[in-house]
Amino acid sequence: MQVSVTTTEGLERQMKVAVPAEHVEKEVLNRLRKIGKTARIKGFRQGKAPIKILQRDYGLAVRDEVVGDVIQSSYVEALTQESIRPAGSPRIDDKSIEPGQELRYTAIFEVYPSIDSVKFEGFELETMASDIGDAEVGDVINRMREQRKNWEKVDRAAGNGDRVTIDFVGTIDGEKFLGGEAEDYPLQLGSGNMLPGFEGPIIGAKAGEQRDATITFPAEYSDEKLAGKDALFSITVKQVEGGVIPELDANFVERMGVEGGSVETLRAEVKENMQREMDTAVRGQVKQQVFDSLAKANEFDVPKTMIEAEIDSIMHRARENAARQGKSATVERESLRDEANRRVRLGVILNEIVLKNELKVSPKELREFIVAETASYENPEEAVKMRLSDKERMEGIEPLVLENKVIDLIVEKSTLKTKTASFDEIMGRNS
Repeated sequence: MQVSVTTTEGLERQMKVAVPAEHVEKEVLNRLRKIGKTARIKGFRQGKAPIKILQRDYGLAVRDEVVGDVIQSSYVEALTQESIRPAGSPRIDDKSIEPGQELRYTAIFEVYPSIDSVKFEGFELETMASDIGDAEVGDVINRMREQRKNWEKVDRAAGNGDRVTIDFVGTIDGEKFLGGEAEDYPLQLGSGNMLPGFEGPIIGAKAGEQRDATITFPAEYSDEKLAGKDALFSITVKQVEGGVIPELDANFVERMGVEGGSVETLRAEVKENMQREMDTAVRGQVKQQVFDSLAKANEFDVPKTMIEAEIDSIMHRARENAARQGKSATVERESLRDEANRRVRLGVILNEIVLKNELKVSPKELREFIVAETASYENPEEAVKMRLSDKERMEGIEPLVLENKVIDLIVEKSTLKTKTASFDEIMGRNS
């Protein structure tokens, strides 16, 4: 087999391959003979048809099949022979498959970038730390109580934070539109669930009163028929309810699913969950710094085919997420190119670090990862067993564990400064 490789542009390569005719003809003959053992051909007993008859009836189909298989196997063999790492599938051009002549073709593909050395040491990173005390635990429990307030009917004007039950009808230029009306709709004022301008006129209204609200649909609104349009909503307030925050007592604790009704047990569980959430958040922040540092320190071109595939993947996920929310994704492909380029480049960098440092994932590390991931589950032991027995899920977990090992290695070889912060600051909330 003869192979020649030329560089056309950037990471693109053209590889010309020639496979001896006897190799193709021998395989065609072998397959025809195999077919001949079971073929039923008029005028011949089963398995007794001469090779010329088999060639007449099956020759073209068998040759096409053999050529496809030989191109695939010789392509892989040629890559190995030339020590080439392709990125994506090749485009096959200039096929020459004349019977009795050598098989020739040109494979056009991109290769992984050749990286002499990946810089992944000596970064300056920052981590945050916080002591979770009684005050922090109390704040979280108070938020939990606020979210589970009881609603009681009141005979007064609606204020911010109250819950109202309303009927509304929306019109544009005097005409109703799809999705613009509802009856007995519950709305907590100040929740921000409605478009700007809708809630304002309701504040100060009592049950039985009617208010009008004029709103403008955003230009990027999911329904193109409404985008940018002005709408008038006629709103009837049917009921006003004030929120009553539940007492921190045995009843509330039981509502939170804590057996025994102990407030101290609830505090302990909340603190444990806070610690777990904070650890995850801190690790995520350090991970982002590592990725930013790697991307800045390692500039190189990446295969265009991989960038296009990553854009496809991002758009697919965007469409799926939008569909789950009953919306349609309107992301422009070109707006994703820089992010896709960065992701692909980081993937190549991480892969190089894994290869050059011979990083591997052991069964013990996989199990430890799953145990930590399911620690907050109602039945963690059962969850661990289920995941360990799910082969498809395990195949998705291994790359995550390997990525964590890479992050740990980089952090170990970097300068890590610790900054004291509040729990809310670490979690990205306003303190």
